[in-house]
Amino acid sequence: MNQRLGFHARGAAGFTMIELLIAIAILLFGIVAVARLVPMAIDTNFRNRNDSTALIAAQRLLEQMAAQPMDSMSGACGAAPANTYYFCDSDGDLILLGRQDTTLGASVTTQDGCPVGAAGQIDFTIASPANCNPNGTVDYGLKKNWVWNPVTGTNQVVELRWRVITWHAGGAAMRKVFIVGARSGTAGQGLTVTDLQTVVGR
Repeated sequence: MNQRLGFHARGAAGFTMIELLIAIAILLFGIVAVARLVPMAIDTNFRNRNDSTALIAAQRLLEQMAAQPMDSMSGACGAAPANTYYFCDSDGDLILLGRQDTTLGASVTTQDGCPVGAAGQIDFTIASPANCNPNGTVDYGLKKNWVWNPVTGTNQVVELRWRVITWHAGGAAMRKVFIVGARSGTAGQGLTVTDLQTVVGR
């Protein structure tokens, strides 16, 4: 008996144009969502770098200030105002540490340096406060070029401001509070402010 082999055509399965357009739309939505995360991640990384740089710079200055004798007036890195405590930091910059008490009072408190806000933090909203710069040339604030990438030599500018509160007894400095503020970055580009303080005494 002769049998015929028959081939039955099956319907070819595939995507319709609507399904293809929907798939493309979903793919594009995902790509756009991921692309929007990239600048956010870059900005966050930039701010974190500025924050870390400011914190390290403030800690470094605060540690050097706290390590000085209460009546420190040493170093040849500049001309300090009369009757003012000071020292030369590791970069060779003149750092003022408050005024001496020339009245020889039994209990005298002096405050010198940059102004602080209501929360007791250094005020960076004032562009160039006069009390940060008491004699026109030497002040309680400076800017340093901080090398944050030693491989490429890339620098980050850090602005430092500080305030010194000193308690005197009989003309001698007995206790000091150092408030150090550091700012790294520029407005609109990850500007961050760090404040640290410590107390030293004898």
